[in-house]
Amino acid sequence: METGRPSVIGLLVVAAVLAGLTCSARAAHDRERRQAPDSGPFVPRCTTADGSDGLCTELRACPPLDHLLRLYKRNQADPFQRLRLRQETLKCHFTAVHDPRVCCKLSAITPVTTKPQMPRLPRLQTAAPVVLDPVTPAPVTPAPQVPFVPPVTPVPAVILPPPATPVPDPILPPPETPAPVPATDPIVTPAPVPPADPAVTPDPVVTPDPAVTPAAPVVPSKLPDESVCGMRTFLSRIFGGQTAEIGAWPWVVSIGYRVSGAREIRWQCGGTLITSHHVVTAAHCVTQLGTSEPLVVRLGELDFNTDPDCLPFNRSHCADRFRDIRIESTRPHELYKGRFGNALEHDIAVIRLARSAEPFTDFVRPVCLPVDLARLRGGADDTIGSRVFITGWGRSANSSESFTPELQEASIRIVAPERCENTYRRSLTAAFGSRLCAGEGTGVDTCRGDSGGPLMTHSPHGTHWYLVGVTSFGTHTCGIREAVYTRVRDYVGWIEKQL
Repeated sequence: METGRPSVIGLLVVAAVLAGLTCSARAAHDRERRQAPDSGPFVPRCTTADGSDGLCTELRACPPLDHLLRLYKRNQADPFQRLRLRQETLKCHFTAVHDPRVCCKLSAITPVTTKPQMPRLPRLQTAAPVVLDPVTPAPVTPAPQVPFVPPVTPVPAVILPPPATPVPDPILPPPETPAPVPATDPIVTPAPVPPADPAVTPDPVVTPDPAVTPAAPVVPSKLPDESVCGMRTFLSRIFGGQTAEIGAWPWVVSIGYRVSGAREIRWQCGGTLITSHHVVTAAHCVTQLGTSEPLVVRLGELDFNTDPDCLPFNRSHCADRFRDIRIESTRPHELYKGRFGNALEHDIAVIRLARSAEPFTDFVRPVCLPVDLARLRGGADDTIGSRVFITGWGRSANSSESFTPELQEASIRIVAPERCENTYRRSLTAAFGSRLCAGEGTGVDTCRGDSGGPLMTHSPHGTHWYLVGVTSFGTHTCGIREAVYTRVRDYVGWIEKQL
């Protein structure tokens, strides 16, 4: 062997050492990168829904919101948790469709631990195959053969026809136990008819009493039952802000008006779909309007600026196109006296549509009425402190106009009626009456343009929604005092008569 030329074994040893150093340096670099803080884009500060300082962080780094998302996916989140989740989501940019950034309170942020990566090992040379000596397998004793038994085809059971039901004699009524007749009633005289069959006893013949008015037949309700009404069937992905999501309130409608001298329709009031042909709104939205006339109702709308309405981060998920239906007639409550009648008392009306709103879909569906208060969460619609929901296209905090193109939603509380009686004592000439007082007094309120819109609550499990109030009036400056809503429970009977 020549001594002046490096050997092959020496070169292999040097290459292995260099490969090991390279892997060690790369592993150290990976450890430093994992231990270093997030070096991604600028992380903006934000303000959470309760007014606390927060940071835009990954959803998995915010345990409270991550827990709410897990409840939402299992359909176990109540409406208040869903609303909070929407308000805290999408206030920050998305890094990916499945990795949203959320506004998380500073005290709740938890560092995200990532799975450490294994260092890359140098490639080893393939060793020469090892040839083993052949092994003679041990003799295998065959198992005893089991004779084949063909499967037994089951004989189908013979289904006997049911025993024939004896047909009663067509001349006689079916046998029934005669109702007892008081002996002191001189008007009811039983007159038995001799039976043709001695085994059958006919009913006694009762002479009608001309002094007794027969009971009126039970008229079925024209309101839709809970298999149709009050369900939010479109389950979209969550997103934040005060703007409602598509399909969230499929019964909320907007009322368009024809104003003298104007060519375009003006959307000035809200309403709630209760049947395929009827909408509930405020009486002051359909009467004493001067030069305005209610002309059309728009259903299935969310944002007047877009058509169709889609999820903001997934344009492939969109709602159906809105529907405009002309108004056939309006029926305000007959006791409504306007602004001078005890501050808009009986401020409720029913609008009849010129054609049906069916078929009902995820985006057009009637709400339930509180016919039975036991179906509501808490078993009542006026529990002090209970949460209720409001929606509308009225004036928002970010606009001076009386109309907002995007449907807004908010959660407020029922408060004692004395609060509204004290606030509006100059306008009230009698008792507060069939009304509800609700609000927060912290900038969350209905405002101009929301009149006639719904005040809503839901069932104990959040499966159905009920219309408990109709937006009537509030203070001139919105959001500083509670507002007044017509209590729908006291007008259910009147509403059914208008259908």
